Amino acid sequence: MDERKLNRLEGKPEFKPAGFQKRFLAYLIDIIPIVIGAMLIANFLFGINLFSKDSEVVVIGNQVFTESSISRIIVRYVSFLIWIFYSIIMDSSRFQGTYGKQLMKIKVVDEWGEKIGPGKSIVRNFSKIVSYLPIGLGFVWVIFNQKKKGWHDMIAGTNVQEKDAQPS
Repeated sequence: MDERKLNRLEGKPEFKPAGFQKRFLAYLIDIIPIVIGAMLIANFLFGINLFSKDSEVVVIGNQVFTESSISRIIVRYVSFLIWIFYSIIMDSSRFQGTYGKQLMKIKVVDEWGEKIGPGKSIVRNFSKIVSYLPIGLGFVWVIFNQKKKGWHDMIAGTNVQEKDAQPS
């Protein structure tokens, strides 16, 4: 039986899922100010110049790093964690998504098209770590998945859909 018919029989609503491009643009809209803010804090509060060519060399095990490269890695991961916590709050809010998602006119819902609560939002957003670890494959999965779900959506039982889409 066709999945749409099965969904109707089970009473599940059908919505238009948001594609990878809109989701990626929403991510960029959200993450760029976070990264810039983290870089400014690192520079002004801690005196860390992330682009310095004169930084000292640090040897960890048999790997050689510069202080600025270590600082860039720290800023990247701190920014990612800030984005996760920001997403937890915004996805479970009345906005149903971050400012990037709002600008792209998409929202996060559960399997029934309803707003998600804080618990589901925590699961969804911490699951982004799983999506991120294998070179971001869990995010790119949206391109290949018929329902346009990333690994974190599959783990949490969520969908990202067009905001104005109506059930068919």
